This record gives sequence, C-alpha cells and structure tokens, in this order.
Amino acid sequence: MTANIPVHKISNAEFRKFLEKYTLHAVPSESTLRKTYINDCYDECMSEIRQYITGNKIWVSIDETTDVEGRYIANVVVGTLLSDGPGKIFLLTTEVLEEANYSTITKLFDNAIFLLWPNEPILTRWRTWIEATSYYCKYFSKIRDVVRQFDPIDAISIKKTQNLVNQRSMEPNLIFIDSNYGFLPTKIKQLETQGVKLSKTIKEITQTKKKIEEVSSEVGVAIQKKLRCVLEKNRGFETMMKISMILTGDSESMDGLPEELTGDDLKFYKYAPMTSTDVERSFSRYKIFYRIIVVHLK
Repeated sequence: MTANIPVHKISNAEFRKFLEKYTLHAVPSESTLRKTYINDCYDECMSEIRQYITGNKIWVSIDETTDVEGRYIANVVVGTLLSDGPGKIFLLTTEVLEEANYSTITKLFDNAIFLLWPNEPILTRWRTWIEATSYYCKYFSKIRDVVRQFDPIDAISIKKTQNLVNQRSMEPNLIFIDSNYGFLPTKIKQLETQGVKLSKTIKEITQTKKKIEEVSSEVGVAIQKKLRCVLEKNRGFETMMKISMILTGDSESMDGLPEELTGDDLKFYKYAPMTSTDVERSFSRYKIFYRIIVVHLK
C-alpha cells in the first residue's frame, strides 16, 4: 500500500507467483487483506499523522474533481508549518460527494478535522459526549480565543458558537461535569468490553451508582433521580443482580427469580452481557458493509 499498488492487484496470478517466489511466503487473498490488514494499516497511518502534527501549526487544503464516472471526488490535504523549512504534507481523507458546494465541503472539512482530533460527540454513544466535555473543559480558554477571532457575519453557526463561549456559566458548567462525571467514559468503556463476568459488570454499575450519589447539588440530585428511575424500570437488572449474587456465593436464596429459571440455567449466566454494545457493533459493521456495496454498485 505504501508503494501505491492497488490491493486488487494481488489477485493477478503472475504477481502472486512473483511475490511467493521471492518472499517464500504464501500471499493472502484480496478479501483477507481487506478484512484483516487494511484497517490496522489505516489506524497506524492516522496515528503517525496525529503524532507528527501535534504541537505544530497546520494548514488544510480541500479540492474536488470528477472521476471517469462523473462522481464528485474531494481530497483533504493537511500539512505542517515550520519556521525552519517546509513541513510534511499528508493526504488526510478522500470522499465521494453527492454535490460539490459550500455545504458538502464544509461538512467534509469538519469530518477531516475530527479524524485528527476525534472529540465530536456521537449521538448514540454517551461516552463520547462526556469525553468531548472533558476535552472542551481542558482547552476552553484556547477554543474561546480562536472562536472569538471569527467574523459572526460569515455564518450563523459562528454567531451561535460565540454566544455560547461568551456565556459566563459555560466554563463553570464544563468544570462541574468533568470533575463529577468525567470518570463515566472509563466506566462505560469497561461495560462495553466483551467476555466479562456478570459479577464484574454488576460491580462496575454499583460503584458507578455510588459515585454519582456523592454529588449533592440540585443538578446532581436530578441525575441521581434519573438513574434510579432507569434502574427501577429495568426489572431485568434486579434479576441479573440476584443471579450474580447466587453465582458469587453472596446469596443462598432463589426467591425473586422467575419460576422458569432452574439452578442449571443460572450457571450459563456467568458471562451474560448486560449492555447492547454488541448490537451497536453490528450496526457499525452493517454501515461499513452497506457503504462498500453502494460504492461498487455505483
């Protein structure tokens, strides 16, 4: 890939013979390379780019063209600005646009920047919202200084953002969230881990609940009330807690468990998942698969 050789070339019989002859190793198929290696190569490349540009001033350039099929193809290039010479230049991303206008280019710019600094909240993942809050809390003064330099006449979004960062309550609110709930992303990530014992998952949830109950402010009490409401409505959670206590030897009673559950059934709950993370992962795989199909059909 670093030699700019398309992956599909590996399917060429003569090319495969050449590689196998001089490397003395079996050459994996194109599909194996795409499934097993390309994502790792991409992550490694992005990590190197982030590491290089961190702490440096950067420039970003975006341009679009049409390919032989008439699609709008846009490239985003990022480079560093150094005082003692030219910096390195990287192709950050390439995307197919539905149209080439200010709206799609702006969205592409946002997506590209978040590839470098992935702190944009994802709507269905609460962990990323809190991580974003912690990030803005840490760099709030710098972000505010940059936002204030923009001209509010250029876009409504700039004006709204300036109004937000100029609110006196913004920074204190960020500090409150980060100091009292900044631990949640780590806990959520632990709950997302596959292959964990039920007892450990229950322990993480219980510890999280106790820590949330330590916040005595009006907002903290409201959050505690919401958490209790969610747990009380989830009758299955209480059942899982009772099963966990039996499995760990902390309970000697089957009272409160559904009648259809037998002692033999309970042993299969030792590694039972407590979250819908695997479903979320399946959605992600579906989106990637669907995107690949659409590209090939076009």
